This record gives sequence, structure tokens and C-alpha cells, in this order.
Amino acid sequence: MAQRVKVLIIDSETQLSRRLGEHIRKFGFDPQYVNTIKDARAKILVWHPKVVICNLVLSDGSGYEVFNFIQKEESLEHDFTIFMLTSAHNQQSNVREALSMGIKDYIVKPFKMDEVLNRIIFQCRSLRMTPKAPPARLDAEGTSLLHLTSLTLKQALNSHSFEDTLFNLTKMLSMKANGVRCNIVHCISEKEGIIVTSNDDKGASGININLNVYPEILHVRNTGRLIAIENLNEDENLRFIKSHVKNINFNSLVVCPIEQKGEFFGVLSLKLAPDKKQFTDNEIRFAEIVSNVISLTLNSYNQNDENSFWLKKSQAKAA
Repeated sequence: MAQRVKVLIIDSETQLSRRLGEHIRKFGFDPQYVNTIKDARAKILVWHPKVVICNLVLSDGSGYEVFNFIQKEESLEHDFTIFMLTSAHNQQSNVREALSMGIKDYIVKPFKMDEVLNRIIFQCRSLRMTPKAPPARLDAEGTSLLHLTSLTLKQALNSHSFEDTLFNLTKMLSMKANGVRCNIVHCISEKEGIIVTSNDDKGASGININLNVYPEILHVRNTGRLIAIENLNEDENLRFIKSHVKNINFNSLVVCPIEQKGEFFGVLSLKLAPDKKQFTDNEIRFAEIVSNVISLTLNSYNQNDENSFWLKKSQAKAA
């Protein structure tokens, strides 16, 4: 029988810890809570939690001390502990510094309980690294990828309107990977995004979204790196969680960063059908190619001119 995922919450705000613990318990997790570094060390050594959610400022020190303890403690070297930091400080430089150290997520206070639940589940899922390109060879799959790359570049250089070009690029990627939805999302702040286009619905352009509901987008925004996420169905520990959570997407996903003139613009997100468990390496590479072509396409247009069509639609929908 699968064990519930153990989650240790470390925070001087005891009531907040208890509320969060009781909330995630309803969705299949096994939470415990402590409020000092001393108690955290003792609990971690005995209980071996899978997830640690630790506030940055504690009564007897810093959350970084707990993270460093987990990293250096020899008895924990075979444990895969997911360490997540919470803090009232939301400077992007602080977030990126924490993630560069190996901390998995940085959650800004105040937060909603469901948002933290989403991010715990996201971090518990299997993330694939971007596959290394194989040695140059033109087998059938390699030739197919080159052909698709050529078509993608032609699509970006044709005479369609800018809006149609982006829409057609998402359709091409979705068809190649048998995806059910492919979106381009413009991240306009730490919490707010706008759908630029979607392969299955042009009318989605301009829809505002709360990025806290999409931890995969926040992860790519904070790290600047592509992620591929496998389907949860084969994970014994998380199968129980899935049966309790109805509003979280458990499909396999690949999410790629998009830049405009050297600055982070947003993401290209591709969701697979529920019955397709994983991406092939070439599907991930092709998604990365399409995201790079989108970045090049964005560089060709003035933000205040034609490519602001999704911003205008967002304003119209809000009126």
C-alpha cells in the first residue's frame, strides 16, 4: 500500500502551520509542524520527510540553515528531500538566488492554501531534464525533426499576420506531439499572465490568468529553464493524492521559456492527452525549437505595435 507523502512545515507562526497542515492532509499528505531550527533538525533525522516547507525567518535563525543541514547531513544523503522556502520578501533576485542553491520553490507570503497545495504536488512530480542533443546522424527520427524545424522556420518567415504566425506555431507543435492544448503565455508580473494564443481556441487570446495556479509556469519564470513533467498515473505515492484533487492538471506537460529582446517574456506550454504518459526526447527538442522561433518572431515586432494584440484583447475583455 502506498504511503502518504510526509510534509514537514517549519514556521514560527504556529497557527499558519496548522492551517496549512490540515488543508493538505485532506488531499492525501501526512503533515507535521515545528517552529524552531532545533526541533526541525530532530524531526528530520527521525521522520525523514519527503517535503520540507520552511519559512526564511525563524526564531532561532534562518531557513537556509535548515536547508544546509539537510544537504550536509550524511544520514540523509540517500533521501530525496524537496525543500521549499516561504518568505514575505518577493524580490526576484532573492527568488533566483534561493533556486540557484538547490531550493525547489520560493513561496511568497501571504499565500492561499490551494496555491501551496498546487506547488507541493508540482514539486512531487517527476521532472525530466532537457535531453542532450545526440551525435549528428540522419536516422528516420532525426530527419523528421530536421524537416519539422524547416517547416517551423518557414512558418515564422511567411506573410501571415503576426497573430496567425503565433497561432500556427502552436498548432504545429500540438500536432507533432499529439497535444491537447498548446498555449503561449505572456507573464506580465510575478502573479499575472495573459494568454497570447492557444492552438485550440483563438478566442483565448487576451484571457488573464493567475500564475499562482500554474506552478509549472512560475518554475520556468524563476529558473529560465525548460521543464518536462511526466504523468502521475504511475507514481504510487501520488496516486492517492490524485484521487482527492479534482482541480489540478495531472497531464504530462512541457514548458519552455520565451524571450523578447533578451528579456523573459513568458512561456510556451504544451499539455498531452491523459493517455499519453511521456514525451519523446525529440518532442521535447522540437518544443524547444518552437519556443526559440517564437522568441525570434517576437524580436521582429515592436511591443507597442502589432504584437500587443493580446494586451488590447485583455483590456477589451476587462471593460
